[in-house]
Amino acid sequence: MKPVKPLTILMACVLFSVPAYARNDNPEREIRATIARMERALNGSNIQTLKSVYAEDAVLVPAEAEVLSDKQAIVSFWNHQFNNARSRYHINVIHYRVGHNTAHLSALWSATIITPDIQAEVKYGYLTNVLKRQADGSWKIQEQNWD
Repeated sequence: MKPVKPLTILMACVLFSVPAYARNDNPEREIRATIARMERALNGSNIQTLKSVYAEDAVLVPAEAEVLSDKQAIVSFWNHQFNNARSRYHINVIHYRVGHNTAHLSALWSATIITPDIQAEVKYGYLTNVLKRQADGSWKIQEQNWD
């Protein structure tokens, strides 16, 4: 049997000790995927998926409501929105910056809102997100506000 060199063993240990997300790290793709997942959840009124894009200690500051400083309040807010109207959202990321485990993201948003009495209204504005990399490597919204 051929002896294994210590450097080979060391490299194998390093390779297998690095989490999978760190080896395939692409913050831009991952952050955009989080925002796309949020957009799909909004358009499908899917509260479970929408809940999954927010960090456990997320803060939401919607233009038309008070500061929501826990995940259950955020879920209640979106449930209320989904129960009052159907909406079609679009989020267009215009800028983001990633620094270590934090990302700051700015986007333009629009929503076509259709109320139960078939009244349609189009709203639009700016959206700001602070995303944090979680222990599992995923990116989740830590803070969000829009006008």
